[in-house]
Amino acid sequence: MSNTQENLLNEVQASIAEIAIQIKRTLEAGKLGESIQFTESMLKELRNPSLSPASYYVLFMQIFNELKTLEDIFIARKESGRSVGVLYDSVQEADGVLERMYLMATVGSAYIESKEAPAKEVIEDLLEMAKSIQNPLRGLFYRYYLLKKLRDKWPDEENIEDSISLLLQNLQYMNFLWIKMSKQAKKNEERAEVSMLLGENITRLSALKGMSIDKYKNTLQPKLLYIIKKCNDPISQQYLMDSLIQVFPDEYHISTLQATLEALISLNSAVDVKSLLITLIDRLARFAADKEIPLNTFDLFNNCMEVVLDERITKEFKQFLSLQTSFLKLLLVVYPSEIKKVDMVLTNSVKALQMRPNKTIDESCMKIVISLLSLPLPLFLIEVLKLPSYVTLYEYLSSSMHKELAKKIIICVVNRRRTIESLEDVQLLASFLKWLFDPRGIKEEIRNGFSEFEELLFSASKLVHLIDCKEILTNFKALTLISSTYSTGGLSVSRYITPTIVSAIYKLAYQLFGTTNLTAAGVPFELFESTYRSIDNISETYPTLAIKLYLQGALTMNSIAAPNTDLEELGYQFISQPLILYQDELTDEESRYRTLILIIGTIQRVSYFSGNNYESLTMSAVQYCKKLRSKEHQCKCLLMCCHFFYNEVIV
Repeated sequence: MSNTQENLLNEVQASIAEIAIQIKRTLEAGKLGESIQFTESMLKELRNPSLSPASYYVLFMQIFNELKTLEDIFIARKESGRSVGVLYDSVQEADGVLERMYLMATVGSAYIESKEAPAKEVIEDLLEMAKSIQNPLRGLFYRYYLLKKLRDKWPDEENIEDSISLLLQNLQYMNFLWIKMSKQAKKNEERAEVSMLLGENITRLSALKGMSIDKYKNTLQPKLLYIIKKCNDPISQQYLMDSLIQVFPDEYHISTLQATLEALISLNSAVDVKSLLITLIDRLARFAADKEIPLNTFDLFNNCMEVVLDERITKEFKQFLSLQTSFLKLLLVVYPSEIKKVDMVLTNSVKALQMRPNKTIDESCMKIVISLLSLPLPLFLIEVLKLPSYVTLYEYLSSSMHKELAKKIIICVVNRRRTIESLEDVQLLASFLKWLFDPRGIKEEIRNGFSEFEELLFSASKLVHLIDCKEILTNFKALTLISSTYSTGGLSVSRYITPTIVSAIYKLAYQLFGTTNLTAAGVPFELFESTYRSIDNISETYPTLAIKLYLQGALTMNSIAAPNTDLEELGYQFISQPLILYQDELTDEESRYRTLILIIGTIQRVSYFSGNNYESLTMSAVQYCKKLRSKEHQCKCLLMCCHFFYNEVIV
């Protein structure tokens, strides 16, 4: 509000406050005639041509509150045995048209309540005389005042048809005045400031006591839609359709969905139909979460989408994507198992994108695409990733957006805990997840917040345990593939991922126990060789972790390794390498002591070493025991080493 408007409004409000004091004094003195005269003076302020719609509304509300006191006096008049009808006739002698109409509406409200005259007759009289107010702004506010005064006085219990007819008549005339404002060079912003005046009609219609789904479908909605379409004013059509969608119950919209959608696509081309569809779809999606809706809902909306896609896409692509997102939300509630319908929605989005001149999208649109692609993931997981339409939309995203979607994919897969049973599915997942492990992106993730990055890596680790391709060799290939995908992230990722990958491969090795055909083919050696390389990659940076993984591998070989084989030599490396790391990387006495206990315990339990290898490892362990600084630690470790010499593998 400008300073000029603010000053003018303050001045007028002060004048009204003074008059209100006079009205109160005369009412207390029982001088009703003088009170009405003062009220006329107060109402004259509503003629001020300099007030903006926003200022006029503030002034209107102040006067509205003052008139309430006067109305209470009129109602009390009936209780004292005097006629309100006489008063209704007398106020019609007021000088100004505007003042006269407000007084008539105020007395008329009390007149209806007194039951001295039928409500229908009084309302018809007030609406007919309201036509005398030709100024759009004043006419709108007066008719809004009527709606407020008559909110509980419509004859809907006697005959709802009469109430519907009267309210629609008022709506139609208010809409005419509202459109007339634009013809008087008023700004659209000013029209928007008084839009709620128009919406009061629809609110009153929805609140009629006799309103039902059948009455709405067969009587009210056709007439409402006729009024909306006939005016052909985009601002009016936009607001009235939005009010209709917002105000009436969801059950009404379900029952009349086809008529509503047909009306939407027939509106002025300047109307933002997509936002109206979004509002309607969002309402029905919430409704469908608790109650069933007709199975033809998808087809009705989809037909409407195709019309919108063909006619209104070029300048409103972002809005169209938002519409598709809302539509998909509804679809997933109503048809949670029909992936073909998901594909149809995504295909429409692809068509819309390909209709754009440059076939590119900005970052704000990409975020909506991410939302669109994320919605079906919890229900369909990997199946939805296979849809050509899904892949096509995905390809239009930037690398950073690829990364955002990859996060959502990995979280959905892990939360559902559904096993991944084919190498092809693992390959597909890897093609989406690779964006998470770009080295430059990893550094940025760590800078933005290490805890979130760590949580993501935990999810990536959990995904490894969901890989179960049934056949051991296929499963190994799947683990190798996912490992190579993760490993591009460098040591920051390997610290979390390597233990999971290695443990999964060790699990495969246990499954190989007794499978001689695979053993002969060298598969066990290949399994352990791959884990050895993975552990070696992190050994210098995370020596304690590497030692534990090496020793776990040496113990795992007990199930399938034998002396004088390639596996024995590899197993020897799995223990000798921890001894090297112990010597080169560990400096803390307590760490060295605890690690040495692990190494000694592992050597005691293995049973596949030939004499030379066994003797080499045991002697090295004994030597390291002697070098411990603590005598207590030396004694405990050497006592453990005594068990080496009761091992049957010594030759």
